[in-house]
Amino acid sequence: MSNSDSLPLSKRFTADFGAALGAGFALTWLIAPMDAAVTENMSGKRTLGASLSASGKEILTAPHRYLRRPEFGIIFGVYAATYMAKNATDSYCSYHKMSNETTSFIKFWTVLGVNGSLCVFWRDPQFAKIFGSKAPTSVPALSYALWIGRDT
Repeated sequence: MSNSDSLPLSKRFTADFGAALGAGFALTWLIAPMDAAVTENMSGKRTLGASLSASGKEILTAPHRYLRRPEFGIIFGVYAATYMAKNATDSYCSYHKMSNETTSFIKFWTVLGVNGSLCVFWRDPQFAKIFGSKAPTSVPALSYALWIGRDT
């Protein structure tokens, strides 16, 4: 079974899962501080620079602590799931010998659905609760509408 076209879909998905976890983990160290900084800045809690500086300092001096922060887990989950959707779609379409055009179409909508829904219905509300400048409450429906508009 040296030819990757002959690999069963289950083995392809296993490799996709591992690659998605690795990519999600690697990117989280860069994206989580930026997302947190934007959210903190918008809430008035900290300036963009102050937030990025604090995150960067913790990443460099205590990465084990930063790894356990809620925003790290949230961003890791979003990006690992997004990459899994992309990789699994590629594998599925390749296994079924779909055209590049069909694969691109399916991949676009799959990734948009996974990433968009995770961002709007999970990441954004959690970040608003974590980094908001007032006590956590339920997220208003208008916020969901605005997040959906932003991500589509």
